Amino acid sequence: MQVDIKQAGINIEKSNIDTLKLWEEIWLKNIELNKNHFSYFNKDHSIKVWLNENQNNPIVLVGAGFSLEKNIDYLSMCIDNKIPIFSCAHSFMYLNDLGIKSDFVCVLDAGSQWAEYLIGESRNIPLFADWCCDPVQLKDWMGAVYFYASRIDKGSETGKKIINKSKELCAIPPDFLNADAHVMATMFYIAKNVMASSDIIFVGCDYGFSKDGKFYPFDKEIDKKSIPTDIVGNSYDIFGHTVNVSASYALFKTLMDKLVCENANDRDSFINATEGGILGAYKHGNLKNYDYLTLEDAIGVVCKKREYKCQGQ
Repeated sequence: MQVDIKQAGINIEKSNIDTLKLWEEIWLKNIELNKNHFSYFNKDHSIKVWLNENQNNPIVLVGAGFSLEKNIDYLSMCIDNKIPIFSCAHSFMYLNDLGIKSDFVCVLDAGSQWAEYLIGESRNIPLFADWCCDPVQLKDWMGAVYFYASRIDKGSETGKKIINKSKELCAIPPDFLNADAHVMATMFYIAKNVMASSDIIFVGCDYGFSKDGKFYPFDKEIDKKSIPTDIVGNSYDIFGHTVNVSASYALFKTLMDKLVCENANDRDSFINATEGGILGAYKHGNLKNYDYLTLEDAIGVVCKKREYKCQGQ
């Protein structure tokens, strides 16, 4: 099955125009501030430093959805089995609170609000950051920072301004990722197309509200300001239940499904171990491009698969 953005009722062109209008000046300012602080974006500050670094190995992508409360403790099994944990800023905070170390962290947003989520032990943890990110998020990170660019649409006026800004700063733009400005999609792109990971496990990728109205897994004061308010009604979760969704996260979910369908092959697997949520779920059934397992079972499957690969080499 292929995911059709138009059939899903999503006007991505309007969404992009609205986003460009809102963020253009902030992006341009942040690029200049990051260039002044880090000196350059490319060379050893580019995500391409990690090219093929996880080739033929599994990885876990951790979102911050409500179901993470069910299985976050099982992420310690990843550490025991040497499976990299790749977190967004939000889930990094949750894992850090429980003493579970992320192997990689990704930030995308241009606002400064995510800086609070990145407070914690970050030594020796690589941070992958869009060059438009607010430098307030990046300056205090204790590990290395590697840049990518997800907002260079050369045909748009904003894209032209960004290219001109980089020329003005004598800065070579970092490597471009076509991930539609969504952090989980960006993490997937880096894990799959940069690091060359084989089996990708999704955890905490709910993209909607629970039946009792939860959006995030833990009742933290810091989360209250980022709960989406653009509710557009019901969608179906992977168990066939109807749940509330927001317009923005319905878009992100559909884009993530589309990206997974485009990267599907007979060799690698994409495992939805979220144990809830709407990722891969549609009215008439779930996308076959994902396997749907608990996190504990998913870790067991990819470990056994890796063992077979090693025996065959």
